[in-house]
Parts: sequence; C-alpha cells; structure tokens
Amino acid sequence: MSSPVLLRDVLPDTGIHCFMTRHDNKQANGFITRLDRAPVRDKKNAFYRALVLNLAILCGLIVLAVLTVSNNLTAPYPPSMRLAFALTQDLIVLISFWILLRSTLIPFFYGECRLRSHHGFRETEVVIRRSPQSLRLEKLAAASQNSSIGDKHDLGMLARSIDTFSRSAQRLISPQLLYYRASALLSKDYWTLEYAALLDAYRAVSDGEITEDIFEFSVWKQEHGRWTACELWRLQEIMTGEQESHVFETLSFPEKK
Repeated sequence: MSSPVLLRDVLPDTGIHCFMTRHDNKQANGFITRLDRAPVRDKKNAFYRALVLNLAILCGLIVLAVLTVSNNLTAPYPPSMRLAFALTQDLIVLISFWILLRSTLIPFFYGECRLRSHHGFRETEVVIRRSPQSLRLEKLAAASQNSSIGDKHDLGMLARSIDTFSRSAQRLISPQLLYYRASALLSKDYWTLEYAALLDAYRAVSDGEITEDIFEFSVWKQEHGRWTACELWRLQEIMTGEQESHVFETLSFPEKK
C-alpha cells in the first residue's frame, strides 16, 4: 500500500514504527491520531464538565446500589421469591455498573485524571484512539493507484474515496463523541482515548524518540508487521488549480461527466 499523496510506508527502524507496534492489539486494529490545538480554556472547561458528569454517575451508582440492597431486604415476597427477585435485580444492576465503570468511570478517573496530573493542559495535545477494523486503507490505496490525475472521471472517483474516508476518520475521532461527554453516551460512535499510548507518546516526545507533529491527523494500520500511515492532514496539499476545480465540479454536479 503506497501512494505519493496520502499513504506513506513507515520505515521499520523508526521511533514511530516501534511506538505503534508496542501499543497495537492482537487484532492489529491500528490507530487514529490528531493534534488538538483548541484553546487551553476550552480544554479545562471540557475536563471540569466531564469531572462533574462522572461524579454524578458515580453518585448515581452508589445511590442505586443502596436502594437495591434496601429493596432486597424489604421486598414483600416469600423468602424463595425474594431470593429469585434479588438475584435477578442484582444481576441487572451489576451489569449496568460494570458497563459504566469500564466505559466511562475507570477511563476518566484512572486515565484522564492521571494524564492531567502528569502533563496538565497544553496548547497542543496529542489525541490517540484505537481504529475500528471497519476503517481500512485497501480501498483508498486501490483508488489512488487506479486513478489518473489527467482523467476527470478517475479524479472524481479518487476525490470521493478520499472524502468518504476522511469524513469517517473525522467522526471516529470527533471530540463531540468522546466518552466523557453527556451528548455522546448514546452515540454508536462513542469512543475512548488510549491513555497508555498517550502517556508513552508524551514520554517518547520528551526523550526525543519521536516528534510531536508525527501525530497530526492520520490513520495508522499495519499488515504483516508493516505499518502504513494515511496522512489525512495532507488533504489540503493534494490538488490545486484546475485539478481542484475538476474535483469540486465532479463532487457538486455528479451528473456532469
């Protein structure tokens, strides 16, 4: 998989290759990265809102646990029915507890709070999440290899492939769908940060193993131990002049071919 436009093979002996290999999972999902340059004030506000939200969830779980135990002890049923009722109710409550703990509370209090205590709030921050397996580079690579910049139709197909892939990646790493935002709790694209990778990334940058700008908006995938980066931050450099006009016309007026 290679392309002079977006796709770049990562050299095996580089720091970023070692970093990605060290943190990838057994399914070789890869990662999506970007640099967050939002104002520090906005980052602090987001953190404190998330703190309030997670404290509210934690308090709600504690109250629910107390009410569940109390209800089990005072339920107006015969002992045998009370036991069956208590076991069923407790199982439902425990599953709910586990889901919220694993998806929200533990990542925030053990991950986000630990990250902020070590590194505070920065003007430029690294964002890393694990990529879903559904986000694949093969189709984008094929479109890049088969397209001809001089052919208006092929250029339009390439542009649509890039646009679709970029939009998918942007949504997958959208801060509005991050796990500690109340608006994201019911979203199918709800996601969490990879805190172990983030802490290691800051250490690697501090030690000079890698540079911070390597984490610009990109999708990182490996195949048979070889890493490929889809550098979506380069989109603004892909086409200019007449080529850009062709792409715009093709995307805006698909009936004109």
